[in-house]
Amino acid sequence: FFFTKNLPFKQQTMSTKQVDNGLENYYRHKKVPYKNDEDIGKFEQWADENGYDTDTMREDFQANPEDTSIVEFDDEFPTDKTDEDKVAFIFKILTHCWNTPNAFKDSDKIPDKNKRSNGFISSSNSFDDL
Repeated sequence: FFFTKNLPFKQQTMSTKQVDNGLENYYRHKKVPYKNDEDIGKFEQWADENGYDTDTMREDFQANPEDTSIVEFDDEFPTDKTDEDKVAFIFKILTHCWNTPNAFKDSDKIPDKNKRSNGFISSSNSFDDL
């Protein structure tokens, strides 16, 4: 990972927003509601309620998926994976959102999960194997 230690406040806020925006795009592709009645995304609400800021998220993204609580932001995360595979998958999605501005923006271009499964698409805002 390539993180800077002392991010300005605006960038700290943007880190949570960036993940939240990417997840909103992912959920839209899955045709699952993401925001609550107050227009707050699930991840943003979870981060706020649990005191997560950029430093806390950075620590979680540097840990093993099974050692983090960040993957617990939504018990109903839209995936058919279970147990350890589900935890690893959610962590992969979150990491992609953390590292990629506008992650899943072109969610209509996300390949069907029955197509090839190579992991990340390196030159795109899309994600394979969903």
